[in-house]
Amino acid sequence: MVHAKLIAEEALDLIIDITNHCRDYMERYFNLKEPLYFDFTHLVCRTAKPEMSVNRSLTDLSHEVHVDNCILQDSGECLRIPPAYTYRDYSALLYLNDEFEGGDFIFTHDRSGLSHE
Repeated sequence: MVHAKLIAEEALDLIIDITNHCRDYMERYFNLKEPLYFDFTHLVCRTAKPEMSVNRSLTDLSHEVHVDNCILQDSGECLRIPPAYTYRDYSALLYLNDEFEGGDFIFTHDRSGLSHE
């Protein structure tokens, strides 16, 4: 994108720097003995539809319950087979806006998301 002059080189440097900080934080938080390596990094800009931003319940999940590194079965079994990202063990999201509410990771016992930590 820098080569095509779609973004400034300084903006790319900032994205890479923030991404590295996130990776370093995860390595410390999980007390990892081996370094983490990036699968991919991207910046997403999203705006909620006006009719969707009011009266949302706490059980309204904007993403369905899923697992990145396996195919989650209704039985709860996780099949580590493609097209799942079987090599991925950690994922992170960083929200850059300060007026956002929610965005929590949940760890659920089943696909419903009704019982979660």
